[in-house]
Amino acid sequence: MLALTAIPNIELPAYGEILELWAVDPSRNISRTWRICKRRDLFGWTVVEWGWGRIGSRGQSRTVAFEQPEKAVALVRRLLLRRANAERRIGVAYRRCD
Repeated sequence: MLALTAIPNIELPAYGEILELWAVDPSRNISRTWRICKRRDLFGWTVVEWGWGRIGSRGQSRTVAFEQPEKAVALVRRLLLRRANAERRIGVAYRRCD
């Protein structure tokens, strides 16, 4: 079983690292996963790919490429801030899946 730890401090994933978060509450049938990866493509652009869905399902994903790495970092920060506020929105906090 994977250990779940709270994400009080928002950490940006390093290039090529996949950050995976889970929100689980069996009593309310909530079982969500969210993952993000930041990498460089062959042309030197920074690519941010994130996906979401129910744990165990294929889910959905989105990919965005940026010429300036600062814009990619800003997007990653915005997305992680949204995950950090999940407890207020859906009643279950996302936890880092290690």
